[in-house]
Amino acid sequence: MKRKIRILMLAAAVMLALAASGCQKKAEREQKPFVSEKELKAFIGETTKKDEVSDFPKLDYASDQRVMFHNSQGFYVFDMKEKKVTAALDLVKMKLFSEDGETETKIIVSGDGNVVRLLRTKGEDTVKDYFYDVKEQTLSDQKQAFDDVYEGDIQKTGEKKFAGHPKEEVIRELMEQGQNDSNAMIQNDRTVDFLGYPSGVYMKEDQMFKNVSLIQYDVKAKKKSVTPLFDGFVKTDQETDASKLVFEGSRFMKFSENGVLYFDVDAMQKTGGTKGTFGDLVIGNVFQSKSGKLTVSFEDISKADLSLKPVLSLNNIDEKGEPQMMELKEGRNTYTFSGLKKELFYYIDYYATKDAPDEKSMKKTDQQNKKLRVSISS
Repeated sequence: MKRKIRILMLAAAVMLALAASGCQKKAEREQKPFVSEKELKAFIGETTKKDEVSDFPKLDYASDQRVMFHNSQGFYVFDMKEKKVTAALDLVKMKLFSEDGETETKIIVSGDGNVVRLLRTKGEDTVKDYFYDVKEQTLSDQKQAFDDVYEGDIQKTGEKKFAGHPKEEVIRELMEQGQNDSNAMIQNDRTVDFLGYPSGVYMKEDQMFKNVSLIQYDVKAKKKSVTPLFDGFVKTDQETDASKLVFEGSRFMKFSENGVLYFDVDAMQKTGGTKGTFGDLVIGNVFQSKSGKLTVSFEDISKADLSLKPVLSLNNIDEKGEPQMMELKEGRNTYTFSGLKKELFYYIDYYATKDAPDEKSMKKTDQQNKKLRVSISS
């Protein structure tokens, strides 16, 4: 009797698992593009809350009619005439990305930009495969034939010239205009597009995605334009005055005209950004000094692990001159760098000058020192 009960329970569990799997697959199949203002506002509002620096969006297509881009959260269609996002797909519910590192996600666009294939593969096997009709606003797992594939990445084109200029020269100009982490797509016979952020605007580190913008560079005119992609759906950052920033619980970033990223720029200007842990405040932050000096003060250096003879290295982002270096020593809490130029931005590096016995001990030392309380003043 007990054996029969166990068999029945096992059969019920299998049936429940199959039913759940069937419901999940049905839910995936029934995914539809977001097209209404209400749907888009809710979806964009939600996906822009989940920002990660490592999840910088990728440009998939560019033309005079529309631009399409994605990150691990969503796929977005931006109408160039209406100057707004007109459709989006929830890539999380479509299970297009996996964190196991064993699968690869591919997004392929037809030459006319009307059909998008979104697939996830594992080796030679296809795990997920969707076809999105941009004109009809339908999403299906039924295969559709492509007449041709959009191949607008300027890095991958076989042409040696673009808009009458050597391609290598154009690529260099794009980097000077702030291309950085983005790929660059050809929009028309004179314009190249890439993704970036507005310059001179302070953005919270964990909320940058909502400010992502389309950068259009006219190669012939040597001019660029910047268009916020989510304007109207979320409140984008506009603050350019550092004295009005509140640093509680967040770091701020801003970009220069040429795309250089500054962390906590102007943290010296009467903000709460001058105190914190060593790992959060010193490493990766950029500072300006009005006095020509920059002082790093530890609350208690005796809590540091100095076994690897660590040093502080002061550098400027323009790499002008030699860096100033100071070794951290027992009993010394204060370290002052002098001779700073007021017009330059400086950053502080921290590294060991002695080899650790193994990687584990090195990580342990780094973790201990990152927790040290420290303040920076000028």
